[in-house]
Order: sequence, then C-alpha cells, then structure tokens
Amino acid sequence: MKIHDSRQFKHGMRIKCVIDGIEIEDARLSREYDETWYLYQNENGGSEADESEHKYSWYLGSSWQEEECRITEMYAIEPIYGIKEGDIVVDKDGDQAKVFFCNDYIFIKSYWSDFSTTQSTFYTYEEAIVTGWKPKDYKDNSDKKDELVKKAKEMEKKAKELREEAERL
Repeated sequence: MKIHDSRQFKHGMRIKCVIDGIEIEDARLSREYDETWYLYQNENGGSEADESEHKYSWYLGSSWQEEECRITEMYAIEPIYGIKEGDIVVDKDGDQAKVFFCNDYIFIKSYWSDFSTTQSTFYTYEEAIVTGWKPKDYKDNSDKKDELVKKAKEMEKKAKELREEAERL
C-alpha cells in the first residue's frame, strides 16, 4: 500500500483511498479493541459494515502490508489527525499552540502563543476540524489527488480493454 504522507493514521480518521482501482472519496478508519484495523466506505463492496455511516467494511488487519489488502493508495482528508506531541497547531487566524499530548481520540495543547503553559482542557479532533486547526507544517496534497484520479481512470480503461479481449477469445 502506498501512503501519501508520513503522519500516523488514527481511529476515526477520514481518508481517501483506492480499492481495486476504484477511487473512494470518503472513507473512515476504525481501530478495534484487538488492535486490528478496518476501513469503512460506501463505494466498493467488501463486507457489510457494522456501523451506520457506511455500507461496507474492508479488513486491514494489524499490518496494512498484508497480501490480501487490496487498498493501493491512502490519503488523509483531515490534516489535524496527523499531529504528534511537540507539534505546533495553527488556527484560522494564524495563532499557534504546542501539542503536549495526543492519542487516537483527543489532544491537549498549550495556550495560543504560550508554548510553556498547558490548557486545562482537552480537544477532540472533530472540534479542531470544525475550528479550522491544522499542523503548522501541513502541505496540501490536492495535486496528488489529481494524479490518483488519472491513474484510477487509466486502470479502469485497461481493465475494460482486457475484458473485451478475453470475450473475443
């Protein structure tokens, strides 16, 4: 699997991916109690999802490098999920804060522009997304998305040509 950024993926994270050459625009990762991962989405079959937001689930296992994992590309949709302890987050106005703690569900940051004092509350990633926070060094990968769409279309065309050739034989 080719992952297009070095950030660690987290439970609940929204992603874009390619499964069997089909681009999935909106999927969600889930880490289960036994440390195995699933990807939930609506576009490309798989098992019936056991959650209400999506129709299908794909088993990723504990190591996403397994042979049976047919997901070939993966992009994070929301950059805030990629934060790590020590990172700087930036709000819409450009104010900066330091991340003191984070896990799959929450993070604790400093006060804005005071990297030495921890706020007494924690934030969920969803709260950070709604308020527009991003990692300071985040770079948009939208050009990679265009490349991914082009590659998926080429693969679909090639698959169609091979099916037609097989039918002629």
